[in-house]
Amino acid sequence: MHTSHDSAHAEILIRRSAVNGRPIQTGTGLSLLRVGEMAYSFLTDNNNDGTGNGGDRLYIGTGNELIQTFQTNGEGDSYNRPYSEFLTTIGGKYFTDMLNHQRGEVFPSSALLVDDNKKLNELLVDNLYLNENSISTEVTNDLLLSGGTGIIRSNSSINPETTDVLDLGTALKRWNNFSVKLIDVNGLNADSAQINNNLNVDGITTLDSAQIQGDLYVKDSATISGNLFVHGISTLDSTTVDGDLTVTKNLQVTGDFTVDGTTTTINSTILTVDDKQIIIAEGSPDSATTSGAGIALANSDSPIGYITYNYNSGDARWEFSPKIFAESVEVTNDLVFDVIDCGTYA
Repeated sequence: MHTSHDSAHAEILIRRSAVNGRPIQTGTGLSLLRVGEMAYSFLTDNNNDGTGNGGDRLYIGTGNELIQTFQTNGEGDSYNRPYSEFLTTIGGKYFTDMLNHQRGEVFPSSALLVDDNKKLNELLVDNLYLNENSISTEVTNDLLLSGGTGIIRSNSSINPETTDVLDLGTALKRWNNFSVKLIDVNGLNADSAQINNNLNVDGITTLDSAQIQGDLYVKDSATISGNLFVHGISTLDSTTVDGDLTVTKNLQVTGDFTVDGTTTTINSTILTVDDKQIIIAEGSPDSATTSGAGIALANSDSPIGYITYNYNSGDARWEFSPKIFAESVEVTNDLVFDVIDCGTYA
């Protein structure tokens, strides 16, 4: 008896099922399709993890075409069934339903479709939530970046896509407290800083006040308009301190060191200077303005000893107090004595 096929009606149809998912043979798991043959399952699959019943999908037979032999009776008659080596999923309602939304917007149980700028309006990864310019999470014991609105998990790193381009905060929207173990920056501009470990600066650093419990390393220059307290080893190329500079350990300056304050106090036992010349009252325009410059002992107002330059109305001289004691004195010019009138001798 002639059996009518789909093709007899001038229609191209594919295998279909509303009760089965993948077109496989029961018991053997072999493909029911030939190579190039397609099948569609109308069976609803509500499982969103991709391991459901295989429904709502379009399949095609792929790979090599194999032969399955069937015995028809006990006399040895048989027939062969060709079938595809593999079954490949090529589409279906299960996947297209995930694409039925506006590009750039994230919907539950849907695929991610970026907009023309390759952006999404929000993204949730585990407990990390990204929305516009904010980052937050439901985990409360992680690294706090703002007052309860921005949190990054403590076992994660914050890395920009491109170096030296993106900022963290702005001049109008700043973070409050920033606590880290080690700061390594090319430049630092801060009103005040308290650093309990080491500070490494490669570029220009401007601080109103800084207190560093560890070591301070400046490879370029540092300008501090307030106070600087360093309890560790300090290595500076160039530093300008307008306020007080306190170093409780070693201070090594490999560049220029400028102090613009009123008084510079050194509480060391021995002061060693490798330079061959010490300049006092640098920048004085003339000899009269330089008058009073020198070295004083114990106290600058009423020293117990001093070496002072005195302009003396144009008769400039060095004044020593107390007296000068030397094993020998060499005079290369005329030696001038003041004559004191002692009166007459009776």
